Amino acid sequence: MLVGGLDELRRLVSTRANHELASVLERATVGKAGTEAVAAVAVAYRDWAVEHPGRYATTLRAPDPADVADVAAGARAIQVIFDALAAFGLKGDDAIDATRFTRATLHGFVALDAAGAFALPGLDRSFERLVAALQHSLANWGALTI
Repeated sequence: MLVGGLDELRRLVSTRANHELASVLERATVGKAGTEAVAAVAVAYRDWAVEHPGRYATTLRAPDPADVADVAAGARAIQVIFDALAAFGLKGDDAIDATRFTRATLHGFVALDAAGAFALPGLDRSFERLVAALQHSLANWGALTI
């Protein structure tokens, strides 16, 4: 297979990495809903990102809207998060906002950890509290006013 340049290579790696991340998240959430599904997503997301930092970085780019395979791969990974949040009754804009909140929260922790910003002890305890706060926020999403 010939690759048509660096941009195409990045797209191909991103597409594959998104499918891989989606598979990991799907396996983690089978048979789970609500707070249990959120915890499963969080742990699987963190573990995969730590284990595959280069691949993880490629999942952060927006898919090329003209590339059906790229869009499908990104959508598949996001759909797992939507599905995990469905038990909270989130629909429409609330589901989109909560999904962005979930991704941003998890990415922030993963990125800071990868950069070595968490030098203090108790990293796993801090992550467990982050997950608990995420679960609480999502369970009370409807009470938020903007």
